[in-house]
Amino acid sequence: HGRRHGRPQRAGQARLLPLHGRANTYGALDMGLAPDLLPGRVALDSVGCANLAGSWGEIPLVPGRDAREILAGLASGELRGLVLVGADPVRDGSDPLQAAEALEMAEFVVSIDLFLHDSNRNATVVLPAAGFAEKEGTVTNVEGRVQKVNQIRPSPGQARSDWSILDDVAALMGAPLGLASAETVFKEITTVAPAYEDLTWELLEREERDGVVVPVRGSQAVNHIPVALEGRQPETPSGLLLHQSRTMYDDGVRLRHCPALAPLAPGAVVHLNPVDAQSIGVGEGDRARVSTESGEGEFTVVVDEGTPAGVVYVPLNQPGAANLGRGPRVTVEVVGS
Repeated sequence: HGRRHGRPQRAGQARLLPLHGRANTYGALDMGLAPDLLPGRVALDSVGCANLAGSWGEIPLVPGRDAREILAGLASGELRGLVLVGADPVRDGSDPLQAAEALEMAEFVVSIDLFLHDSNRNATVVLPAAGFAEKEGTVTNVEGRVQKVNQIRPSPGQARSDWSILDDVAALMGAPLGLASAETVFKEITTVAPAYEDLTWELLEREERDGVVVPVRGSQAVNHIPVALEGRQPETPSGLLLHQSRTMYDDGVRLRHCPALAPLAPGAVVHLNPVDAQSIGVGEGDRARVSTESGEGEFTVVVDEGTPAGVVYVPLNQPGAANLGRGPRVTVEVVGS
């Protein structure tokens, strides 16, 4: 009876912490790396574009392409070249089959990365990038806390920071960015990103070593953006629907090369509700063949009461797992126990 029970915060005191699948995703969004966002948590509208014009010139009032639209543009020939910065869409994208087809159609592919992988193995050029411990900069966590990261070891060979590589590429294309150091990049951020305007390099380096939640003054408004989803539940001969989602540990390029973390990936497993497992005739640890319109493969069965009946759950991008595509129609058959 001595335990304390948590109570919900009163209205106006609670905060939202968005859950993302990758580290520093919040920081990337804060930099405007989304089709309808400008740097500093500013929507792509006439006011935001006008405020940014003083630093970057005229900004098109047209949303950019998201990852799927970029890949579709490559496949159709509308786009001819692609720059991959630490990205492996063939293994780690939302539609690996689309990514593989798009990269085959691309006339020119530049990859900035630490490792060779499925997406850059046939790239026109691969430029070696520095790892997170080999460069300095900042990261922003889900709380909105900006923290400085420091270089603790030199980069191997000719590996360099991403910003330095991109600065040289831009200069060769006749559009120099004028970036001289990580500190220069950060000063640019504080100039063009309103949520970061009260930060300084010295503040994060010396005074606030644990970081600073931005914006420093005031609060960030939370806006509701309505999203219209159209669709219907597809009919499947098996009566089962495939659900795929990410896990914390998978076959991502960096995890794959980390001996301590790679074994934590669940591997090629399929989760089934006990009712469905009994109907199919499989038990915990059995092997089952999972087939879709786009691919098939053998998986180890996990009988899971948390998986709804009628749903086949397969973790995405797992070592040794077949690519099943995006379609919801799926069948599961016994292979052996």
